[in-house]
Amino acid sequence: MMMCENVITHLSRLLHEPHFVVLSDQLQETQSRLEAATQLHCIEVRPRFPPLFRSSKITSNFRARINASILRYSSLSKAVDDCEIVIILGGDDISEYYSKLRVVDILLRLITLKVARRRVFLLGQTIGPITSWRKPLARIVFDRMDAIYHRGPESFEYCRGVLGCKGKQSVAADLAFLPLAREAEQNIIAKLGIQPGGYLTLVPSGLRTHYSEQSEMNYLNGLVHIAEHLLRIAVSKNLKLVLLPHVAFDRILVRAIQQRLSAECVVAVSDLLMPYQARAILGGSTLCVSQRMHAAISSLEQGIPVIAIAYSVKYSDVIGSYLDLPKLVVEADRSGFLSTANEVCRRIDEVWVELEEWRTKIKISVGRARYDAARQLEELATLYLADKAARKS
Repeated sequence: MMMCENVITHLSRLLHEPHFVVLSDQLQETQSRLEAATQLHCIEVRPRFPPLFRSSKITSNFRARINASILRYSSLSKAVDDCEIVIILGGDDISEYYSKLRVVDILLRLITLKVARRRVFLLGQTIGPITSWRKPLARIVFDRMDAIYHRGPESFEYCRGVLGCKGKQSVAADLAFLPLAREAEQNIIAKLGIQPGGYLTLVPSGLRTHYSEQSEMNYLNGLVHIAEHLLRIAVSKNLKLVLLPHVAFDRILVRAIQQRLSAECVVAVSDLLMPYQARAILGGSTLCVSQRMHAAISSLEQGIPVIAIAYSVKYSDVIGSYLDLPKLVVEADRSGFLSTANEVCRRIDEVWVELEEWRTKIKISVGRARYDAARQLEELATLYLADKAARKS
């Protein structure tokens, strides 16, 4: 959502009366949230798998399942048939952290778009790891892309060195480093009864299995340990502790942590927020601890020191290598999350005594990230306009 919003907002300033097509499984929700976030009405939300199979003798639900499985690639081509450029937004989707089958599906979708003669650009990507026979498949697919913009040097080197890709690629930045259209609005902070600079923030993640091989209780105990450490600092400095779910299903974990903390200065966010509202909360923090990548990036974009708890290479690539802030990343020990929690607490203490120095470092690093994030959109807009001019001539 955050990256999609930024692409639409910033390209709309670079292009004359653009029209954006967004593919989603939640049509009305995506439409309303994007229009509210961007305050633009040049957005059309379409189903990822529009109906190709229309037998009246079969239920609509069953037809949808056929379109999304057996006919998923021809359906995808139909969904973007009238689009001149297809933008694949980044993250670490093209990796085996989530599913090897999912990686294959993404690669097949990408090659389907090229077979359909679409221009395809991958923005803000962290690619890999990819193993076994999927590596040569990935190399073939990536070399067919019109351009790939990596959000860190490790991803770029992985594609060049390990996968052997030779197509157009460059290191850019995560698109979330760009300012959101409404990020200056801070109504949500007043609604929560907190003041900018008057609280610490913890952003937990419901992706337990990525962080720990242990039980749910052991995982919760580790997060409570971090929360209690933050709470001790908050109480000593007359601050509050905000528990912020960055995606909807993290709210269950936030409630579980809140129940274990017996303190009036704990504020647990329960509403499903817009990205600019989450960023406003993070930007008002004195210090943040985040298991969510884009919550960490939003904190840094606002100049706030953050301890990012990592389960994949994307954290070390973006925050450690690209921003050159490796001390802000703690790699999760999946064999024992409590040891991870102890290291997070130690890192909190280190950063806390040097907050001003960290703010200065972050400001310098994020300034470059904003430039690189904008550059990939400017290059895309320039190419689009050149193609359009060539067609007219």
